[in-house]
Amino acid sequence: MHNYMQPNLSRVTMNSATACHEIEDCPGLFVDAFRAFSQETANSKSNFILTHYHGDHYNGLPKDFKYKGPALIHCTPVTAALLRNIHLVSSDYIVEHEYGETWTHDISNESGDEANVTFYNANHCPGAAIVLIELPNGTCHLHTGDFRFHERMKMYSRLQQAVQNRKVGVVYLDTTYGHPKHILMPQEEAVDSIASSVASLIPNKVPLHHNTLVLLSCYSIGKEKVLWQV
Repeated sequence: MHNYMQPNLSRVTMNSATACHEIEDCPGLFVDAFRAFSQETANSKSNFILTHYHGDHYNGLPKDFKYKGPALIHCTPVTAALLRNIHLVSSDYIVEHEYGETWTHDISNESGDEANVTFYNANHCPGAAIVLIELPNGTCHLHTGDFRFHERMKMYSRLQQAVQNRKVGVVYLDTTYGHPKHILMPQEEAVDSIASSVASLIPNKVPLHHNTLVLLSCYSIGKEKVLWQV
């Protein structure tokens, strides 16, 4: 993760740990946890966050209208559309939140304590979100889901404020490409490079109706920018 988020972190929890699916000091709030905490979906006081619609994150979520809650699933509008139309989850259990919109999770019905939750663009696949959780005591936790750092993330208002005030307690971090051996070009450059490579394979004089077949390795969601640019 970019070093502007490093100061004053009490610890960093990696995304391979079970603990990464349950938010510390925020009982009843779960992230990408349909398999790890499937029993909690039967608790009406629980809230489940789906950061994005990739199989390793919705794993354990029943398909074909078999999800019966009553725990609600919170996600972005794009992810919500995929849940409704592809996964076939009833709209009764889906709550949409736009990027930058803050919503609340009840921590304790007795005291009325609430945590503020905000989704921001994770720069991953369409609808992917990083999640900022602000606790009543002022501490904030950041769950990155799957993300790709971009300079604009420094401008996410509530996250920026939490970092500047040294309020970030725990970072639940995507470490898929965390090893120093992974040196990745910016996404925009990668997309342009692929499009240019494809274009170089097709001579300028070849008519558009020519039966040239270009195969691109894709999966259900996440390579749309490449296809569009090509």
